[in-house]
Amino acid sequence: DTDDVTVAAAPAATEHRTALLGQDAVRSALDEALREAERLKTEVPFDGEPVGEAEAAAAAGADLATERALDYLTVLYSAVFVAYQDLQRLLPDAPEADRERFDTAVGLLRTEAERLSVPHHVANARQFVADIAGQCGDTTLAESELRAALGDVEASGRPWRGSRLRALLAQILLAKQEPEEAAELLHRAISDAVRYDEKDFPLAPTYALLGHAATHLGDFGGAVRHLSEAAARFDQNEAFDDAAQARLQLVDVLAESGQQADAVAVLESVLSDEAAASLDERLVAQARLMLARGLRELGEYLPSAEEFLRLADAVSGWEGDGAP
Repeated sequence: DTDDVTVAAAPAATEHRTALLGQDAVRSALDEALREAERLKTEVPFDGEPVGEAEAAAAAGADLATERALDYLTVLYSAVFVAYQDLQRLLPDAPEADRERFDTAVGLLRTEAERLSVPHHVANARQFVADIAGQCGDTTLAESELRAALGDVEASGRPWRGSRLRALLAQILLAKQEPEEAAELLHRAISDAVRYDEKDFPLAPTYALLGHAATHLGDFGGAVRHLSEAAARFDQNEAFDDAAQARLQLVDVLAESGQQADAVAVLESVLSDEAAASLDERLVAQARLMLARGLRELGEYLPSAEEFLRLADAVSGWEGDGAP
């Protein structure tokens, strides 16, 4: 038995060591790139003449000083991103060394971006700080940094960079029970993402957040529209569990607004054979429980009892910790 455990654990241990080696290699390469960037910054001023034919060709018709500054800040950004990923993986119990590495990297990016008057990279630095602060529970710092980052984006003349910041800030405001401003931010985030054709912007979860904000504002019609849109977009992305979660939120809104029959219809669609087959079994159980209760509210006692029996049968084989 011991040998079996050792053999089973070996691939995982090897994978872990490989991952660590990969991280070390990335850090080493970045440290070398940072040293080279510092050397070039000293030896080749940003406003100096092109160095070599390649840079001369690349700089033709361009602002060489600006291009060099952006290249330099891209290296600093990469260092922050790696430090951010390392720290994020270890939160909330990250070693002090990882915290210091992140703080140093993000501080350098922000300082240099301010010195070189590149506000969108100042915004990037603030967003990293805000994200870590939010994960550590410091929502005050996170909110402050995100608001300042939006100001930096405005100054950068790159308005498309504000969509994610607005969505992140809206999440914090919703947690603080400030749905009105959150809804405004989410509407703007979505409209800008569409306007500037941001293909990577997460529209589905943003619509879900907007539905949540509308619910808090008592705008049930808006909540229904936004949650329905979120579910449809999750379906398009083949994120079927997320789509079902959005529909379960939609069910709550419909029930709260007195549309119990519509709520039951949504639940029946979630539990259709084709839809349920692609869902996590616990999510299916949650939907079935909601359907049983919804049918009971409508006075459909026999169908309700049948759903309760199906639910009991589904969960009977679960382990104690997995039961709802």
